[in-house]
Amino acid sequence: MLEYQLHEESMQYADEYQNEINDYNPDNKKCQDLISSLQNQTAELSYSWMKEMLKSPAHFLAYKLKEYTPPNDSMIFGSMVDCLITEHANFHKNFVVISKTPSAGNQTIFANAVIQGSSIEEAFNLAYKRGKAEEIYEELKEYIEAVRSNKTTTTLEKYNEAMEIAEKLKNNESVIVFLEQAKSFQEKSILNYEGWKIKRFTDVKTIIDNYHITADLKLMSRLNPDFISNEVFKMNYDLQGAIYTQDNMDLYINICYDENGNIIISEYDQSTLSYGQDKLDYILRCIDECCANPALFSQSYNFHDTYNEKLGIKTKTIYKPKYAKSYIN
Repeated sequence: MLEYQLHEESMQYADEYQNEINDYNPDNKKCQDLISSLQNQTAELSYSWMKEMLKSPAHFLAYKLKEYTPPNDSMIFGSMVDCLITEHANFHKNFVVISKTPSAGNQTIFANAVIQGSSIEEAFNLAYKRGKAEEIYEELKEYIEAVRSNKTTTTLEKYNEAMEIAEKLKNNESVIVFLEQAKSFQEKSILNYEGWKIKRFTDVKTIIDNYHITADLKLMSRLNPDFISNEVFKMNYDLQGAIYTQDNMDLYINICYDENGNIIISEYDQSTLSYGQDKLDYILRCIDECCANPALFSQSYNFHDTYNEKLGIKTKTIYKPKYAKSYIN
């Protein structure tokens, strides 16, 4: 999805926003405004934002306080495939195919500085110690102008790869079932739930044999039939499924694929959606708890742990793994 979700497929329990978390300041106006919008429930939640609460309140808050980070190559690739499958006619409204994107390092620093308003000379001095500013600018001009147009940039090579994958998906006999009977593509909607507004971006909605179905396209780096369930829970797609099936939708389907064109179509059973529902309700309880006591928004991972009566704080208990080697003779 372009808002399309840009495939935020990196649900790793690393401190991606650690700088923002360490800089957390409850007296900061932006922080105060965000907390106020949560307290009066005017903030619009989303699956991508809500799943951060499963890490900690600090991650949840930092997700909105952090500076904008451009989508990475994998996100852009997945978004292109989504668009080419569901809204091909709108591709060039959202994407620009250019001959060159900045290489990591100096070129990226230079381009981002110009895009954010620095002069060519200022950007050059920020990124380089030698060379000619105008030459660097001419080399990256196409990319800079494309980004300024609020379109996502990609190279011809990546565009061709995305086209190849999109054609494989569109010609797959199982995928065709959902595409040919689709009632809507890339539908944006708001779920009103427990006083909250939750944004949803659905790739495909369809009705097959009287079953109301929501189907989402998922680009996965590790697409393997033996591990697909692990990926679903690691990425918290069960939470997304619970959010997307609140409107009397009977089935939640993932059309999973990788960059080699492999495909797995998965249906979430009721126990998976119920587990996602439990996550949804738990997250909202956590937000309510933090809103009642805003100081909790500064808490990190131990927020979700159990209270240790011996120490008077929350701690995580480490248990010996069942598979640990025995050292008893």
